[in-house]
Amino acid sequence: MSQFLIIRPEAQADLAEGFNWYEERRAGLGFEFLNRVNLVLMKIEENPLRYSGTYRNVRMALVGKFPYKVLYLIEDN
Repeated sequence: MSQFLIIRPEAQADLAEGFNWYEERRAGLGFEFLNRVNLVLMKIEENPLRYSGTYRNVRMALVGKFPYKVLYLIEDN
């Protein structure tokens, strides 16, 4: 079964806001932030069970270096 991610519009808006905030602090930091998030998303896509559940089947992966976490659900369809 192939796995793929669906990123909700609210999450995309949060990422854009985070990117802008970090980029205003230091040029290039916003790109580093997005790269870290993308790394976590790739790990989730490779193995969705990698990170533990927190509440009602919601799983959480920490982004590292940045105070962000990725919350996600695994669905059959």
